[in-house]
Amino acid sequence: MNFPNRTLYGLDNLRVLREMDDATIDLIYLDPPFNKKEEFNSPLQGKVREEIHAFIKWFNVFNGQHGLKLCDRKLAWKKDFERPSFKDTWDSDEDFRNMAGWSAELEEAHPQAHIVLQCVDKLRDTHRYYKAHLSYLTFMAVRLVEMRRILKQTGSLYLHCDPTMSHWIKILMDSIFGEKNFRNEIVWSYNRFSRTSKKQFARMNDIIFMYSKTPDGNRFYPLEVAPRDSTRIDKGYHTVNDGGIKKLLVYDMQKAKKSGIDFSKYDRVVETKARQPFMGQCWTDIPIINPQARERVGYPTQKPLALLERIIRASTNEGDMVLDPFCGCATTCIAAHNLKRGYVGIDISEASYVLNVYRLYKEVFGWSKDGLFNGRGIGNYAEDTPIFSERPPKRTPSKDAQKAAYVYIIKNKAWPGQYKVGIAFDPHRRLNAYHIASPKRDYELEDTWKCLNARDVERAVHETFPNDYEWVQADLNELKDFIEKTAKRT
Repeated sequence: MNFPNRTLYGLDNLRVLREMDDATIDLIYLDPPFNKKEEFNSPLQGKVREEIHAFIKWFNVFNGQHGLKLCDRKLAWKKDFERPSFKDTWDSDEDFRNMAGWSAELEEAHPQAHIVLQCVDKLRDTHRYYKAHLSYLTFMAVRLVEMRRILKQTGSLYLHCDPTMSHWIKILMDSIFGEKNFRNEIVWSYNRFSRTSKKQFARMNDIIFMYSKTPDGNRFYPLEVAPRDSTRIDKGYHTVNDGGIKKLLVYDMQKAKKSGIDFSKYDRVVETKARQPFMGQCWTDIPIINPQARERVGYPTQKPLALLERIIRASTNEGDMVLDPFCGCATTCIAAHNLKRGYVGIDISEASYVLNVYRLYKEVFGWSKDGLFNGRGIGNYAEDTPIFSERPPKRTPSKDAQKAAYVYIIKNKAWPGQYKVGIAFDPHRRLNAYHIASPKRDYELEDTWKCLNARDVERAVHETFPNDYEWVQADLNELKDFIEKTAKRT
């Protein structure tokens, strides 16, 4: 495993996922954007906002003391953090540019997923929404491919979505994980205030798809539930009429005799064990977080702790590693810690990054304004202290990584001063895939370098030049000189 336990990365999750070693994660839970075509924001609770300000002051003073390096940098609070938000729209020029690049990569790395995306692409001209659908599904596909790679053979993935895109997500996941590895379509049904509609039923459920990495090797522990009618268990017996034959089913003979029931009135008396019912895939017993709930912090899509704890209990053992690549406000990390599992969280939002630091210290260690943790100093919790990083891990080279590949630069005159630096075995095919995915864009292959350390070169470029991970901002000659010096040519 090439990353520390209890790490939270403040980065684009694709950048981290690509650098994580193969088969290192036991369970992945993700609650990604749903393609709602809107921006979500919600004001932080007043008490939470005050505590976060106090926490940041304490954290920045304490970070680095006692040999504890908690974070790569000092935390800061910005005014727009007062309303944590994220964009769930997929039709900007940047979205389409990224889509073209990811689609090109998937054609080479995962042809089945690329075929699904091509089917969506054929619908692009039938309705304006399909352009956004394609952009969203490409965003998801390139990440799901990496998530499958880092899952252990015994691992499972739970993807949280809603009916907006669940039908497309299911097809995409079948192409990446395989239909045989589909396990459940969990329906999380909840009650909330909803306006009445004359045209449809109220929409009050989410969907959680469960997939395993292998057909029969995933770790799963059925969860027991209370019987629908517990009185029969308490009495020790149950009566049934089976086609005119009166039967007495006895679960506990002592209890049945003590109840005074007349055994002679029944045609048959059958001693049997009471069947223990197990949880199905329709969950109705976990409510959404109400506005007054203690765990509520005000993050737009915060999920209940009980929901995550149920998922983690069902698919992991103590000590297993749990990943949430869209960790929002750290609910998965807290649930994993409470159940003695390891965890890694990723979120690109700076507001989420700060909120995660605060919430982990508050709920896991009992941080208070006096700087104590459950009344004690942080030294008592040094082994459990979470790590917050803005640097991705460094992937251990695999056999495939030893093969020579091309580092390429692709440019487009629509974005002067910005360049796509990537890796491909066939850069000309990659360029062609860009044009197919985005035919109205004028992409050009600027230069290529065939080398043995292509991944290291790509990583070094992204660490050296300003970038949104997919495209770097640089002087072209300076960028070329840097790659020339870094590449180990074949």
